[in-house]
Amino acid sequence: MSDDEESQTPSAEKKASLEPTISVNVGESDNLGSLHQSFTPRQVHVISLGYNTDSGLFIGTGKALANGGPGNMILAYLAVCLGVWAHLQTLAEITIAFPTSGNYIDYADRWVDPALAFGAGLAEWLGWTAVFVSEGTFFVVLVDYSAKGSVPEAVLLSIFVAICLVVFSVPNQYFAWLQYIGSLVKVFLFIFNTLISLALIGGAGPSGSVTDGSVWTKRMD
Repeated sequence: MSDDEESQTPSAEKKASLEPTISVNVGESDNLGSLHQSFTPRQVHVISLGYNTDSGLFIGTGKALANGGPGNMILAYLAVCLGVWAHLQTLAEITIAFPTSGNYIDYADRWVDPALAFGAGLAEWLGWTAVFVSEGTFFVVLVDYSAKGSVPEAVLLSIFVAICLVVFSVPNQYFAWLQYIGSLVKVFLFIFNTLISLALIGGAGPSGSVTDGSVWTKRMD
């Protein structure tokens, strides 16, 4: 081969440089999902705390406490927390190793098949739809407790749907602040309820009775 032919033949390095590559070793993220982050880190942290303090914690705790008792509630809570911790730890390791700007279902598209990612996305949508319905039920229960049944449930559900439509229709930056404020309210409400519960257990209630350990083994019918 002549010198002219060698000069016209691209080297292996030139060929490799023309190939598209994705680097995730220097903090770069894949283009999967292509979502733009508009929430600040402070908002993300507070919203994460607020999402862990769901309305079911305030409404469903009473029934679970009456049926199972404090001991069973602690065991169930520890079991659920262990499963959630293992799941989030695994997801965090994957996200650190392979950052993405989209949802975690992008990993199903990347490593398995786009059909699995579609199914995971549909399942997530169905799950959040069920959460929306349960939140509407909680809203009716809370308001109806104070209204003493004077407001029809259909009216309360209509108000709840209207509020949700307004909240989810605002621009992203305003939505972030609404979620931020709502999460702060839930966190402070959780702390307030915890302190009040401890005070009532210690005898600060109207009757002044101190709660002993009988509720650990006796049903509160």
